[in-house]
Amino acid sequence: MLLNYLTIAIRNLYKYKIYSFINILGLSVGIAFFTLLLILIRHELSFDSIHKNNQRIFRVTKLIEKNGVGEKAASVPFPMGPTMKEFYPEYVENTVRMFNFQVPSHSIEYKEIRDNEPFLYFADESFFEIFDFPLALGDPKIAINRPFSVVISDRAASKYFKGENPIGKKLIYEDKTTLTITGVFAPKTYASHFEFDFIVAFSSLYQMDIDPEIIKSNWKWDPCWTYVLLQEGKSPEDLEYLLDKLVLKVFPESFREEVNIFLQPVREIHLYSDLDFELSPNGDIRYIYLFAAIALLILIIAAINFTNLSSAKSSLRAKEIGIRKAIGADRMELGKQFFIEFIFICLIAILIAFVLVELLLPFLSNVADTDLDFTHLDKSLLLTSIISSGLLIGMLSSLFPAYYLAKFRPAEVLSGSIVLGVRSRRFRGVLVILQFVITGFLLITTFVSIGQFAYLKNADLGFNKEQILIIPIANTNLRFNFDSLKKDLLKSEVIVSVTAMEEVLGTNYRIHDYLPKSKEKQNEYIYLPSLMVDYDFTETFDISLVAGRTFKRGENDEYKGILVNEKMVKYLGYKSNKGILGQKLKSRGGAERIIGVVKDFNFQSLHSEITPFVIDMPSARSKFFYSKFIAIKVKENHEYQALLASKKIWYKFLPNRTFEYYFLSKKLNKMYFKERKLGLVTGYFSIVAIIIACLGLFGLSSFVVDMRKKEIAIRKAIGTTDVSIVFLLLKEFFLLVGVAILISWPISYFVMENWLKSFPFRVNMGLGVYLDAALIIFTITLITVS
Repeated sequence: MLLNYLTIAIRNLYKYKIYSFINILGLSVGIAFFTLLLILIRHELSFDSIHKNNQRIFRVTKLIEKNGVGEKAASVPFPMGPTMKEFYPEYVENTVRMFNFQVPSHSIEYKEIRDNEPFLYFADESFFEIFDFPLALGDPKIAINRPFSVVISDRAASKYFKGENPIGKKLIYEDKTTLTITGVFAPKTYASHFEFDFIVAFSSLYQMDIDPEIIKSNWKWDPCWTYVLLQEGKSPEDLEYLLDKLVLKVFPESFREEVNIFLQPVREIHLYSDLDFELSPNGDIRYIYLFAAIALLILIIAAINFTNLSSAKSSLRAKEIGIRKAIGADRMELGKQFFIEFIFICLIAILIAFVLVELLLPFLSNVADTDLDFTHLDKSLLLTSIISSGLLIGMLSSLFPAYYLAKFRPAEVLSGSIVLGVRSRRFRGVLVILQFVITGFLLITTFVSIGQFAYLKNADLGFNKEQILIIPIANTNLRFNFDSLKKDLLKSEVIVSVTAMEEVLGTNYRIHDYLPKSKEKQNEYIYLPSLMVDYDFTETFDISLVAGRTFKRGENDEYKGILVNEKMVKYLGYKSNKGILGQKLKSRGGAERIIGVVKDFNFQSLHSEITPFVIDMPSARSKFFYSKFIAIKVKENHEYQALLASKKIWYKFLPNRTFEYYFLSKKLNKMYFKERKLGLVTGYFSIVAIIIACLGLFGLSSFVVDMRKKEIAIRKAIGTTDVSIVFLLLKEFFLLVGVAILISWPISYFVMENWLKSFPFRVNMGLGVYLDAALIIFTITLITVS
């Protein structure tokens, strides 16, 4: 009997070639893209799951805030980890610190190979006791238990040693320190919230250019990413309560009241954390929910498509069903026949979907800017999602045709007295509406997300980000003879101005403590975002001055002076910009005088509001600041010439140091990678939804023509034009699509308006977005049905 059913199924596939092709293609594409999104979601949810004790591993974070201004830092002071373990051993099993000198890259040399490496960290030897990153070579128990030992990634091993065994080989760090390789990490097959290519023994720091007392007892500086492994059964909330008391004991009296320490589960960092000084850009759980919704919607569209075309095709088989019932087939037998036929079609679609997933996975990996490798996928998840989704659609889709056709009376069907398709047409109409509600929603979502990304990318930040060349100079002697370098750079005709800064404007800043004159009696420091800079800073970035003056060379003043923004004026309670001029702010570098007020600008990403901000140029006696970046303003359309000139001058000063650079505009655009990813993913999957919906429309319109051949022939016989006949056929589909569009509008508005509310700076959802989506859908409907 089963063989008979399969024979009938194959015969019907051949008989109804167009319907079968559209059905299989639409279903396989839907299942494939549903599975691709599941793979992406699974990858995003798998971060840091490699560690066997991941439920007990927490990152120590610090919040320091007063009157709504401060920072939420992913890093904490050097002594935090060891002190926690010393004071609360019943709660803390182990801790590990990671440190990178707060520089963007580190010089590494092996023989003739030299490069700047961004993913180098110094870590306690407990690194391998807390984390379970596998090694291909070396023993994790002793890999970094000696000073100047280093474990490298397989990527770094390939880069520097090209197939040689790296164990025991020597690397030169920053031109003067020799590191011995004691281990090599296994190729990465897991997801982690931080990247690393070099893990150097933390004990090396005690023999390098850093004061040991800073490591032991400095509670003002937050340079370490610190992780804690809790004892079995201990609550992080209980430890946080104890840490509040610890803060009052060890942090400086001037700001200990404003400090709060929190423990962040390591498994939540990637999707739930957006702190200052993250180790790497994180994801966003809201986008995971949205991707899951899109995956489900794509599958629903494919299921609707399959159900619609299957029921339409089944209606053409009414006489076949009537004959089978006339010779004794009951409802159960007919139901089995339809069930097996549909499952057979679904199995074909499943096989095609599996091939599509393998072919399209690299494309998705590129679009989502993530590392998805087919060879490292969880094959059980892949097979389960593809097979289960395909079979589920097959089973559900077989129910309506089986029920609808199995209740026909043979005599009525064979005599032609039954009118086919009345109820099923209504059912198919409802499914078409649902299909285009989803398609409309995805289109509007795409337009809004792409529009928001474009807005963030092109918004006026209040400073010039174009034609700005950034060159990192941390860990080089250029920070000590910057004036000579600047003088040579300005000799080039394509370079307009040059300045230096502690962090790159628009991407990062520092929180420094300042004591306003009005708070001196109470010794009440305030904590403000600030940037240490050099001369010509405002000129290089075209920052507007609204009161006072900027920094000038050759000043005989006791104080170099600082600039503040308009928000700072209001924050300190001054009624006018001029009123704050001449006031003093005491800092670690000594007292500084406010010499100017600049117009408010976005010194951080557009994910954040503009807050009070200080642009500081410390006096010569200040010992805590040095430049880490050079900013070069280039003549428009002369970027390449300026790059060549800068590179030549760089090698004049540092002949053995790799020249590293980037343009500020590109760096700033990368800060909105999550919005870009959302726009691209929704965009491509909207196209998929449209394709599947169009396949369904094409099949349904063909079915309608087949069912109304006699009517069309009669109309043509009495003189009806082809245009009128096409319009007659279009009218029904346009009505369904129009209803779908009207339903999709309020749903899309509610969802996307709530998403946009999370942005302080956002695009406005005008009527044009909805009209564009409607126009696209109507145009596609017109082309497909015609």
